[in-house]
Order: sequence, then C-alpha cells, then structure tokens
Amino acid sequence: MLVLPPRRKACKPWVTTFIDDATRAIAGWAIADTPHEGTVLAALARAIMHDASGPVHGLPGRIRLDRGLEFAAKGVQSAAATFVVDLHVLPAFASNLKGKVERSNLTIDQMYSSTLPGYTKGRRDLSGRLSGPLDDRSTARAAYEEAAAAGADPGELPMSWKTFVEHFSDWVRWYNTEHLHSRLQGLTPTEAWNADPTAVRDVSPEDVRHLFRYGGTRIVNNDGIHFDNGVFTCPEGLLREIGGVTVEVRFMPHEDRYIDVYRHGSFLTRCYLVDKLTEQQRDDYYRSVRESDRKAAAVKRSVTARTRRRLAVMSRPDDPVEEARRIQPADMAATQRQNSAASAQRSRPREWSTSLLGIGPVSAVEEPSAELDTLLSEPGSPAFAIDEPPVVLDDILTDPPGGGYLAGEEDSW
Repeated sequence: MLVLPPRRKACKPWVTTFIDDATRAIAGWAIADTPHEGTVLAALARAIMHDASGPVHGLPGRIRLDRGLEFAAKGVQSAAATFVVDLHVLPAFASNLKGKVERSNLTIDQMYSSTLPGYTKGRRDLSGRLSGPLDDRSTARAAYEEAAAAGADPGELPMSWKTFVEHFSDWVRWYNTEHLHSRLQGLTPTEAWNADPTAVRDVSPEDVRHLFRYGGTRIVNNDGIHFDNGVFTCPEGLLREIGGVTVEVRFMPHEDRYIDVYRHGSFLTRCYLVDKLTEQQRDDYYRSVRESDRKAAAVKRSVTARTRRRLAVMSRPDDPVEEARRIQPADMAATQRQNSAASAQRSRPREWSTSLLGIGPVSAVEEPSAELDTLLSEPGSPAFAIDEPPVVLDDILTDPPGGGYLAGEEDSW
C-alpha cells in the first residue's frame, strides 16, 4: 500500500495490531512509517482503553508477541510488568504458533489493502511498474513529494496519510461490528465479545497515559498549545494560569481529539482540540475564562489598595503633593543651569583662617607718658650710658631683628 505522508516522499505504512484470541476482534492498532517501540505501546494502549469505537477493551491475561525487535523492546516489557501481564515472545519463523494473527493480517491484506489504489502487491508490467495510475519505484516516490508541494491534483497522488488512517479506522470498526466470522458461528467479533461471560479488567486512563508517545515540548500560548497543526486547550482553564511555561506533550497516534500535558515529568491536564470541543466543554471553558478574569481583577484591586496604604504611611499629611507632569525642554534647561551654578558655588576655594593661631590685626601704640620723658631727660640716666642713639619704641614693635615675628616660627605646642 502506497501512502503519501506530509512533507515526505511516498512510503508503505506499517500496521501494528493486537487481536483478541477468543473473538478475533482487532482490539488495538497503530500505524507508522517504520515499526518501533512507540507504535507497539500505542497499539497496546488503544487495546486496553475503552473508547467509542467498540466494546472490545481491557487488560489481557497474556500477550503473545512476534519476534520483531520493536516487540522485544524494554518499554514493552516494562509495560507488561507494570500491568502484571504474562508476556510470551514467540520464537522466530514459527508462524504456526500465531496462526490467528497471521490470518488477521491476511484478512486486512485481502479485504482492505487490495481494494485501494497504490496496492504494492498488485499486478506489474514487464518494467516492474505497478498496473494502474501510481508508481511505487524510488524515483516516483520522491516525485510525488515534489508534486504535492507544488499543489498537484490529489487524484494523481497516492492517498494522504491522514486519509489512510481515517479510512483504516472505519474499516476496523466495520470488521469488528459487521463482518460475520466463519470461526465464530456466523457472529461478528463484537457479538462474540458481548456473549463471552469472562470478566473484563478495566484500567483507569491515568494508568495508561505513560504508554502514549512523547511528542516533545511546547510553550503554552494565550490561546492554548499548538501541536500537530492544531490548537489544544483544557476546559478547566488551567493553561491560562501558566502562560509562557514550557510543558511536555504526549499523544495517542491517530487520535487528534486530545493530548496529555506534563510538566517536570508529572501529569498536568488533558487538553482537547478547540475545533472539536463539545458544547459542555465549550461552556466549561468560557466559564473558567470568566472566573480567571474575575480573580485577576480582584488581585489587581488588592495590590493597588495595599500599595496606596504603604505610600500613605511613608508620606506626611502636611507635605504638599506636587502633580507629576512631563518636563518641558525649557524647564529642563533652566534646571540644568541652576544645578551648574550650585556646583560652581560648592567648588569655589574657601579663604584661610588664622583664628586658631592667635594672630590678629596690629593695634595702635599709645603715646609715651610724661614720666618717661622726664626720666630720659635727666643727666646720669641709664639711657645715656650707651654711646649709641636711643631706640624708639615704635621701631621695636614694628621692625624686630630678624625681620619677622618669632611667635610665627614656633610650631611646637
């Protein structure tokens, strides 16, 4: 079967199925371009979970696995051990030990794949080209990718991946509910399942989430999480409280209705595609939006009131409150001039003061008294004992020997 994945060359898809041993019902399935551990776990999760596609579900008592490497992976063995399920890996080249699975695969091939265009096991011409409008050779597969990117007519291209998955899902539902099986006495697999008295072991969705495929990390936006060309949100409105946070996404292959969101390895919430919300989910979502807006407004009012109380305590009632305004260029220039003048005034050098040295201005000397004049004029006065002329008192005070005040040279206190 030739299928065209998005933005890749055409390929043959790989289908992994889990078959119920008693009723031949296809309990779980998954499609991938190559088989791997994630596909097996996704098919097992679909087989265990109960959904609207049919009543076939539940935890099996034993699982028989093919010898393929994807079935023998540690993740598959760990999942079986978690659910306490007996895991039996069949030996290689032992088709006789898995006849029901081989017959189911042949039924899918004969009743479904062979009826679709691009069936690679169909007739071929002498050059090896498929009989029909499609070509599965390597060069043609790459050419289909280029043609799809250029906007070619879908009728000239292989079936798209999304269309194939939806078509196969419808066929599985038809096979389980309408196909009359010869080994079931003419009953459908669903009728045989409903008639079986064996108790079904249900598992909660929380216990199956770890089987979902890891889809990488995403950032929570205002409208939700963008994943696989869709926008997902949770009706509870939890994503509105963690906007901008990076979360991990896990998903079920071929299930575009919901994704599971994790943060730091712990389950956070389940988000649904916005375009496929039910009326109840849509009402819950808008109700949560209104409640979130109401809480945000209440928090804003509380913060504003608390800030005003703090500012009132920090200010005095008699302090004038100046209105804040935008400073005009002229006012800014005047303020700068005032600041420059104040800075120049502060940087002007101050005059030295000698008040601490006891030096003051020279005061006027009083005139000599009459007694001193009489003493100096009498004969035999000591003043005439010196042959040199008398020294005037003004000269002593104004012109001391050494040309300066001795007191000014004493710096030791």
